[in-house]
Amino acid sequence: MLASGSVGISKPPELAPLTSLKLVDLWNKTEGVVPGVLNCLPGLGPEAGEALVDHPDVRKIAFTGSGHIGKRIMSRASNTLKRITLELGGKGPFIVFDDADLDKAVDLAANMGYLNSG
Repeated sequence: MLASGSVGISKPPELAPLTSLKLVDLWNKTEGVVPGVLNCLPGLGPEAGEALVDHPDVRKIAFTGSGHIGKRIMSRASNTLKRITLELGGKGPFIVFDDADLDKAVDLAANMGYLNSG
């Protein structure tokens, strides 16, 4: 996206915006980067997220989250024929090496799926 000359907007999770805010700030302070090409829009999904999805000048949406919200985004994005990429309901990869304690790895893998679920 940025290599093509487009600008980007990151809409971080409502309850965890600080990492995105800091990364965008660091990006914009990097030598040779034009400030403002990458931006961060923290806020609630129904306000900030839907404003991005509905805005006619936003041409692409990439979303990671629940299937319920993904369906809502897909439906709303169709009004302006936006391209969308959805990563829905999956879990991160979990690599278990040969020398690992298998019982502990199974317990960790099962529990990690619920770590950030509220």
